[in-house]
Amino acid sequence: MTRLASPGALIIAALLTLAATFSANAAFAADENQSISILRNDHVINFGENITFDLEISSASAPIAEIQALFKPDGPRIISSYSYPDFEPGNNVQATFEIPTTNGDFFPPGTVFTVSYLIVDAEGSEFTTDPVRIEYLDPQFDWERRTEDRLTIVFHDRSKSDIDRLFESAGKRMPEIADVFGPPSEREFKAVIVNSGKEADSAFPRTTEAARAGHTFVGFAFDEYDEFVLWGVNSNSFVHELTHLMFAEAVSAPIANPPAWLSEGLAVYFESESGKAGDLRLRGVRNEDDLMPIKNMNRVPGQRDDIAFFYGKAGSFVGYLIGEFGPTRMTVLLTELNSGKNPSAAMGLAYGFELDSLDAAWTAGKFGGDVPALVPVILDVPYDLAGIVDDPESGPQITVSPVAAAELLFQTPIEDTSAWDDFGGWPIIFFGAGGIAAIAYFGLRTLKRRGF
Repeated sequence: MTRLASPGALIIAALLTLAATFSANAAFAADENQSISILRNDHVINFGENITFDLEISSASAPIAEIQALFKPDGPRIISSYSYPDFEPGNNVQATFEIPTTNGDFFPPGTVFTVSYLIVDAEGSEFTTDPVRIEYLDPQFDWERRTEDRLTIVFHDRSKSDIDRLFESAGKRMPEIADVFGPPSEREFKAVIVNSGKEADSAFPRTTEAARAGHTFVGFAFDEYDEFVLWGVNSNSFVHELTHLMFAEAVSAPIANPPAWLSEGLAVYFESESGKAGDLRLRGVRNEDDLMPIKNMNRVPGQRDDIAFFYGKAGSFVGYLIGEFGPTRMTVLLTELNSGKNPSAAMGLAYGFELDSLDAAWTAGKFGGDVPALVPVILDVPYDLAGIVDDPESGPQITVSPVAAAELLFQTPIEDTSAWDDFGGWPIIFFGAGGIAAIAYFGLRTLKRRGF
């Protein structure tokens, strides 16, 4: 249950806020050579709605003609925004503006804003204030934080053992996660823990009414801010959301368009040590007709039952890929998606088989029946490449063109990509043997008609 701050704690918080205000005013004060001074700069966090700002500015010379508020949330792909506060021009002005934090302007709790002001007087002289950083958190709670490695957990009214358990769970899963995503970078992640459904309603983005009414989601990852918000201290959910941030870090190119089934599937797969969380979510599935084909799972559906089955199949299918082919092929898939390839093309290049074929094999394994043979993707490989990619110890030489992608992929060590580089990068998916045969047929017929 959520515990409100005690009266004593509120008094202390008020004193700290007052001290912070004096500190902010000092930071904004102009030096002796400036004619513009910031007399007061206050802000109020109306959590779930906005952050409001009140300014009092004085000019010793020309009247103040324009004020521009500049603010930027921390995040790897966020740009600065600006607003023009309301005020009456003059030598002493009071100005107000707000940063909306809900609906179309949603910002998650824990977002840190850097705020400064550009002030212009009637003579065109400009004055830029020192930046101030503001963390958007519900002010009615006493927030704490702990940091280990690259991860900071922000929380309130939780025991040390609760937070220890989250860090321990992430630490246990991390070696296996790193096998897919590679070694960690220098980016830092943040987790904000809320304790009740009421808090979650204000802290989470708006979803469908059905999902909100049933509390379908217990966490949301916001890769643009390198943070996630979680309701409660469930270790599996914690690892799930952390995996989303690592996925977004691995597939971060502007041209990348990864499918939702892969992001959610990896998050579901890694959330439990057994990797069986996806299968558990499929317990209510009667047959394969209850599930969408994997190629149609590029977006998370909106209905509650569809969401549960979506997560279940995504996690189970990712488990099949990693179990059958190992983590290295999954790493290649992320690389191909990051280069801008669509999911089907990326899957063909990473695994050597058609996406529909892999889906059919997973389905047969899950619901019974004969497992169909995997259908290889056909790549157009030049003859002179055969000697470069050939590994005599692993099987027969590649001497024909076109060739099945699987034959080439599983002969060539994934770490040695020189063969692909000599071909100008990963080969594109070609029409296949049937396409070449058709071209040859129509070409010969045309020559015959012309008398050759």
